[in-house]
Amino acid sequence: MSTYNPPTLLQLALDGVLRKDSIDFSDLEYLPITLFPPLFIKAFNSRHTEIVKKMVATWPFPCLPVGALLKTAGVEMLQAVLDGIDILLTQNVSLR
Repeated sequence: MSTYNPPTLLQLALDGVLRKDSIDFSDLEYLPITLFPPLFIKAFNSRHTEIVKKMVATWPFPCLPVGALLKTAGVEMLQAVLDGIDILLTQNVSLR
């Protein structure tokens, strides 16, 4: 007998955000801060480069630990993270 495990509300919310073709910086401003880490990991693993780039630029925490993620990622994901940092530098935001 198989059991059906329905997706959690968190999984549905993350899938809904990632299903959107383009996400704006203003959308990320209203995103609850608790959703940032799981959304970032899911976007990173799903290779949503534009969302990763925008999330790096609007990351609300003092540290963005991407070292473990970048060990398994390709060049395109590294480029997305660097593009997000570049957005911060062009906005003259002090890096934490």
